[in-house]
Amino acid sequence: WATSGWGNTSLGPPCASLDGTFRELRRILCPPREAEGCRLCPVGWMLGSTKCYWVSERMNSWHGSREDCGARGAAMAMPWDKDELDSLNETLRKPTRHFWIGLSVPAPGMGWTWVNGSRPDWSRFPQYLGEGPGACGALKGDRIDPRACDTGLQWICQTESARI
Repeated sequence: WATSGWGNTSLGPPCASLDGTFRELRRILCPPREAEGCRLCPVGWMLGSTKCYWVSERMNSWHGSREDCGARGAAMAMPWDKDELDSLNETLRKPTRHFWIGLSVPAPGMGWTWVNGSRPDWSRFPQYLGEGPGACGALKGDRIDPRACDTGLQWICQTESARI
């Protein structure tokens, strides 16, 4: 790596080689109409609008599901608004089943909280779930239902997609 002047780095041949490899990967992996690149997910994950989703085949409690997502280097699904909820539902194509997502009432008086510690913006969702402690959020079709956290359900993990 050669440096010429303060803060100016000339990457030279190594960068040109990487750039060529990157363009070749994009040509192989991205559909032809995606001239500016595309988004990719790990093997076995589904691409939503911008995130990758993994759906379990087995049942688990909400807490067990959260641990499993963490072991995968991911988080439980946290749809940001109604549009993302609809996109996730379309990706799943299983409107009659319940799936754990990363929403719960962790303690009395806390209210609904995402697994990242943030609070849902209820103006972005067309419903209100109540505030029962010990409840966890389950996606069913285009809505979120409160369920007992120890109920065995399938679950959904999310991670960021890679843009190439």
